[in-house]
Amino acid sequence: MDNLLTISEETAQVWSLLGTLAGTLLLLALTLWASAQITRQARDLWLAVRGHRGTIIAAVDDPTDALIQQLARLSHVPGSVWAAALPAFLGALADSLDQIARIPPADE
Repeated sequence: MDNLLTISEETAQVWSLLGTLAGTLLLLALTLWASAQITRQARDLWLAVRGHRGTIIAAVDDPTDALIQQLARLSHVPGSVWAAALPAFLGALADSLDQIARIPPADE
């Protein structure tokens, strides 16, 4: 009976390699699936936020805005610099996200 349960070393190595291959393929498939889900959710989020582009940019164009003051305090860069640069950066970011998501640019 003991002879029926033993396998050769070569057979054990083959099964070990097959298990490693199966595990690697499963991990790759799960990674690709998760990437697709994250990409879809990020695109859906951008589509939801994109309609408020003008409001968001207008909310950070004054040196007295709370976000601008917080950034100035944390970075030691004057609020006037943040107020000038942040709207341009957010506009460029929005255009880039539209291009990546293959969405025609919004006319605002």
